[in-house]
Amino acid sequence: MQIRQKFIDPLFVPIAMFALTGLLIVGIGSTVLAVHQPGIKDRFGRPELWLALGAALAVIAIGGFFATRPHRGARIEQPIVIGSTPMLERDGYTAQPVPAEARVGAQGTLADVTEGYTLYALSGPIAQVVGMEPGLTDRGKTFAGFFHARGIGGASNHIWVPFEAVTEVYPEARTAFLSIRGDEIESFGWTNPPTSARGSSHGH
Repeated sequence: MQIRQKFIDPLFVPIAMFALTGLLIVGIGSTVLAVHQPGIKDRFGRPELWLALGAALAVIAIGGFFATRPHRGARIEQPIVIGSTPMLERDGYTAQPVPAEARVGAQGTLADVTEGYTLYALSGPIAQVVGMEPGLTDRGKTFAGFFHARGIGGASNHIWVPFEAVTEVYPEARTAFLSIRGDEIESFGWTNPPTSARGSSHGH
């Protein structure tokens, strides 16, 4: 499935569009040439010009008809690139919309984040804060601290989010936003406690 999405579909679509465009050009050109009558100089008496004009008006009329139809959620407006899988659904992860009430009131700072805050990725809520771990080292890097959080919607029960990943905080809504998509938690290693905390009570 991934081979088709990465290699076959990206090649097939442009080739198919080029072929379709070529068939239209050749077909229209051949039709116009077929009705051409040599020796006629009067522009109003040349059938190929009337045929071309009629074809152009037909294309405009058909396009205008479909453009003015009532909105029914056309397929081209759906979040689908090629195939049947939505863009925000990948590897079993389905993004959830971010509600407007998640960004209510004035922005705060990291110091405002406490237990119970909901952490949002770019694509929706991913975890709820259950504690804070200041000044820890992970994989050779020292961070200002980590939020220990519980996953939402199937995410891991234990997630450690670096303070540096937070981009926005809304104290009134008790929400904080992270600079990740939402399906990157495991790839960042956030499902494991920071290196300096392993072996202590923080990792349990």
